[in-house]
Amino acid sequence: MTQVINGGKSRNWTAKQGSNMTTFNSNRDKGKRKHAARDLYTKPYETIVAIADGVVLEVKSFYCKTHQITVRHTLKDGRDFIIRYGELDPKSIKVKENDKVTQKMELGKTGKLLKYIPRTKEYIPLMKIEGETIFMIHFEHFMGSLGFDIKKNPLSNGNKPYNRRPDLIDSLAILQEGYNNSFGIKPISNDSREEGFTEHHARKALLYIYNKYGRDIAVIVEKMYRLETTHFTSEQYRNCGTGGMEVHGPPPYYGWDPTTFNKHSEYTPIGTWSHMEGKGLSRQGGNAQEKSKPKMFVKLPSVLAGMEYKAEYIQRYNGNYARWYNANETSAQEKYRESLKGIKSKIVDDFKDEK
Repeated sequence: MTQVINGGKSRNWTAKQGSNMTTFNSNRDKGKRKHAARDLYTKPYETIVAIADGVVLEVKSFYCKTHQITVRHTLKDGRDFIIRYGELDPKSIKVKENDKVTQKMELGKTGKLLKYIPRTKEYIPLMKIEGETIFMIHFEHFMGSLGFDIKKNPLSNGNKPYNRRPDLIDSLAILQEGYNNSFGIKPISNDSREEGFTEHHARKALLYIYNKYGRDIAVIVEKMYRLETTHFTSEQYRNCGTGGMEVHGPPPYYGWDPTTFNKHSEYTPIGTWSHMEGKGLSRQGGNAQEKSKPKMFVKLPSVLAGMEYKAEYIQRYNGNYARWYNANETSAQEKYRESLKGIKSKIVDDFKDEK
């Protein structure tokens, strides 16, 4: 981690995925691949520190005459993941493979990215903005679900669109957390809401669902949301706009059926969020509650994105909304239906006067 120069909107690493070149999922090589990290622009040779305790897995050459340090971080709350600190000055690196690191420990300094010009046989700065040579820390986050032996299962490969292994995720959430822990500064995205999603956002989205899909589906969507978000008050809802769509695959859809996202590109997930999972209906046939460590959840750009995903899901499975809860066990689906019966669709019930 390092404190960054104020780059303005065009350099805002906290912005929505793909919205500028510093963000995760932005285009590279004219769209042939996607950016696998968040880039934090810095002053020349700015000190980089570890976001948490961990063990160095690898130190090696990286990109345009810079190096990278890969660290396995294990947190006190049980989270266990890999961070690749990229684009460091090779001569500045202070750690080696198998070294233990502690939070705020210096790892190295940002390096100068250089590209080779065959015609003149010289290296020149890769990137300048308004005449200023850009230094940066390139910050990648891997969940660790594919293991921590990166010699056996390397982080970089030819898999499109990121040329990385599939447990790569947007590093924004852990980067913001680490930045706050390291410097006492909480970076806020221009796209974020300090209060998060509220019932107001649900009301606006439900009115859209009501008008497009009809009252019956709108009622079910509201009841599903109320059950899964504790009536629009849960942390998962406030931060993600959903009741907790768990990450179980690689970005950009994190393992979820892409049908709705392909039809509505504006609904594409914008990242992930980590939190301890609530018990929900885990004792009534749902997925088992994870108690040992936080889980990763999909973060959507709006409540409407999550609600329309549910509405289209209900239509896709011929009205069997309970399949959302448990795709295979009919007894669990029946319990889910019973759980919804006792929930009132207070918002949709008001729409007869608003349609």
